[in-house]
Amino acid sequence: MTFIRGIGARDDSVQTGPSGRPAHFGMSARQGGRGNGASSASFSGSRRGPATAVVKKPQSPTHTKVIAPLDDEIRESIGKKAKSIAKEYALISDLKEADLCLVEIQKKHTNHEDVNRVFAFEILKGAIDAKAELRAKMVDLLEKLSLETKSLTFVGIRYAIERMVAVCGDLWCDVPKLHEQMADFVIRFMKNSSVTSVSLDWVLGKCLQSVDKAAMEELIDGGFLAALLGEILKLLKSADVEKATKEIRATNITVLSVFPSYKHSANDMQEWIKKYDLEAVFSLEPSFGLVSHVKNASSYDEVVAFIKNNIPDTLLNDPFFATYTCLFILNLSKEDEQLSAERCMLITGFCGSPDTQVRLVSAIFQMRSDNGSACRRSWANL
Repeated sequence: MTFIRGIGARDDSVQTGPSGRPAHFGMSARQGGRGNGASSASFSGSRRGPATAVVKKPQSPTHTKVIAPLDDEIRESIGKKAKSIAKEYALISDLKEADLCLVEIQKKHTNHEDVNRVFAFEILKGAIDAKAELRAKMVDLLEKLSLETKSLTFVGIRYAIERMVAVCGDLWCDVPKLHEQMADFVIRFMKNSSVTSVSLDWVLGKCLQSVDKAAMEELIDGGFLAALLGEILKLLKSADVEKATKEIRATNITVLSVFPSYKHSANDMQEWIKKYDLEAVFSLEPSFGLVSHVKNASSYDEVVAFIKNNIPDTLLNDPFFATYTCLFILNLSKEDEQLSAERCMLITGFCGSPDTQVRLVSAIFQMRSDNGSACRRSWANL
């Protein structure tokens, strides 16, 4: 049966030759090999031979200077000074004085980047343990030193976030609102992600690269990362819904990859979206309705009719929407269950654009659960 409204229709905008390549494939290279007619005639009429090639003396490779990290004793000293500066700021709120103290430490250690890293991390760590009023002032200090006076580098801010997230799995039991506190800190810099490089893609990607396997499993299966992500998007949406939507669409890392391994279904994600009031950010309600029809063994014609009546072209051709819809359909398959022909046709129909295909394959291989394994096998059999 023909799929509706050209979903998954082949793109023939590039005409192909008999080999399957574009008909003009390699033409410019072949023409370039022939050269210009006039210059060729001129060369053949000349009595001079080709110019002798000039052999350049190989240059020695440039070596980037490796800066050794500060030793533990110095880092400990910087950490103590950072805590002292933060406590003084909390008492007198003198940003200029705090800024001068930070600059003095930086100069003492020849502006070594470790100063910013240790300074930011120690204050953030102290803020997590502090009472609400003191915590607010400590976090406020880090924000102002980086975004206002610009003395504290964003390298230091990102390092502080990385280090704190890595230990949040263990701390969450003792600090139940830790995900909210971390989200409040992260969002201050995500609002200006083009300047700070603290984007949602960074939080879900590079920020977690240094986390060891055991800690990562605790962060995911314990539910901390899903809670942190929900709070971040909730706060960002409250400030700027368009910014929140752009952040979630700018990453190829699927939200499901940070959900506990037993919570990868469409229902699980729908509940999570409702919990954090993110319907306007994800716009996946039609997808949940479609997956419900597929799950309840509706006929292929009924599913197609649902698509025609409930999912506009803008969503059908949206790689973000299509990727999550395909993931939900794939997740309906149980371990070792063969994907049905009807579900294959649905997924193929939604995968018309290369962007969707890239997003979907990337998302499938991010899945850690048994459902993720089933997704990979189902995809391989498409």
